[in-house]
Amino acid sequence: MIARKLLPLTLLAALLPACHSMPPYAGPRGPGTPAIIEAYVSPLSFCGLLTPGVCHADILLIDKSKLTKDPPEIALDAGQHRLVVRCLSNMTLATGGNETSIHTFRMDFRPGARYRFDAKVIDNHCQLAIADKSSGQRSEAVETY
Repeated sequence: MIARKLLPLTLLAALLPACHSMPPYAGPRGPGTPAIIEAYVSPLSFCGLLTPGVCHADILLIDKSKLTKDPPEIALDAGQHRLVVRCLSNMTLATGGNETSIHTFRMDFRPGARYRFDAKVIDNHCQLAIADKSSGQRSEAVETY
């Protein structure tokens, strides 16, 4: 159980120095209408006492570029992308029950489509998917740590 909680933190600790050398994400580069991912907005302002559930789901990497800000929406060129997303959730009604997990997505984004995070806690773990807002089609993470 302790090892399961330490693995995401160890992965995050290894990922952050590697991110330092990566260029910042510059946004869409190609012609055409970009796809948009809406940031995960929790109704909670913090992750702590009396706030069970997912607190934050933020994109760390898009392809080989790091996201340096947490904007309300992110524009991507249409096509195939790899996203690395961090999910912070609170498993208990007490402070200190926070859990961080890392989710990797590989998906094809349609031009002009809008996407949202579908984040919830199931069996004390953050379950994260990216959903197309118009069709409801969900893409699950290909890896979760």
